[in-house]
Amino acid sequence: MKNVEFCKGLVPPIAKSVQRLPYKDRLAFHLQALEKYNAWESEHPQMLSPTVALASIGYLYQLMPTEAKQRDLNVGGIIRMRNILSKLKSKK
Repeated sequence: MKNVEFCKGLVPPIAKSVQRLPYKDRLAFHLQALEKYNAWESEHPQMLSPTVALASIGYLYQLMPTEAKQRDLNVGGIIRMRNILSKLKSKK
């Protein structure tokens, strides 16, 4: 389980108290978590080649139950975050 352990403690679970913060503070929280991940990533070499990584993802997808594969995706959160980040980037 070495591959699972590498991110333990890297990004703290989002507690209800974080979800109650004003949106700007939640964004700061997530940006800080991303900075921690980027710092970790820069210190750790890539473990898999891109080819092996994609093959692994394909294998994991095959293991998913059919019901999970057929479920509609909800990308609303991703779209909202991208919109917010683009506005922050344009203010610089």
